[in-house]
Amino acid sequence: MTGAADANGPNRRRGTVKVQSLMLDGARVTLGVYRQIKDEPLIDQDTCQLRGTPLGTVNYHRPDDCPRSGEHLHVVWNKGNDLRRASVTKDWPASGEHSQKVERLARQEQAMYEPVVKLLLLARGQRGIAPSFDGAAMIINVDGRAFRCSDYMLRSDLAALRSQDRSVRAAAEKRIRRERARLLEELVTRAMGTELASAMPSESDLARLVGGNEKNSLFARGVVESVAKATEEVAVLLLKQVLKRPGPAVAAKQSMDRLQAAYDRQYQELAALVQLFIAA
Repeated sequence: MTGAADANGPNRRRGTVKVQSLMLDGARVTLGVYRQIKDEPLIDQDTCQLRGTPLGTVNYHRPDDCPRSGEHLHVVWNKGNDLRRASVTKDWPASGEHSQKVERLARQEQAMYEPVVKLLLLARGQRGIAPSFDGAAMIINVDGRAFRCSDYMLRSDLAALRSQDRSVRAAAEKRIRRERARLLEELVTRAMGTELASAMPSESDLARLVGGNEKNSLFARGVVESVAKATEEVAVLLLKQVLKRPGPAVAAKQSMDRLQAAYDRQYQELAALVQLFIAA
């Protein structure tokens, strides 16, 4: 059966007072009947769209009918030919679930960026460009976006490059060369068949970056500088390729923000509905 709202009340010189009553089949709904109306969500949690036609709000609150905490509304609505009631919270119930999804995707994206960020850190470190720090994390910026890396061994090797001890520097250079080779190989493997493939260096460039003359001229700073610079250029190019379009986390955050705005708008419109009165 479909519910309706009936307006009546006295007209006075200074204004009009209208009392809206909840009606069912032409009769005013009593409190006992109201309690028997099926409770069903009015706002679809996936789309934040209404699942029916709201009639108005009821200012009737009971512990077993109300959400545990927070501001909320009790709304009576029509689902086709059936009457329903719903408790609608001011806070979007699915907000936490969507936030967790965004955080999970962000962590996955960070894992994808990490080899490129490490490559960039070690290349700049060889060129004497130190990263900024936030606690234990190293921070590096590309096109105004900050990337974090908390690799302790890499941080130690970068610090060793500034050592006054030639043997310490040599050992750090050797580890960095080995790590660079590993990272480049990992990135080439990941890039195969993706849009990153075009940003990867050629086989001849890879051979030059991975070893070549640098191994025999460890302290020839010109060679080390040129290899480090080429490595940095590859890493920056890869990061720019990755950042060309929004990743899953950015897209999920944008979707969450749109749904949040839609839910807030629905709540405001429901809060502006007429209050319905129930017969004793």
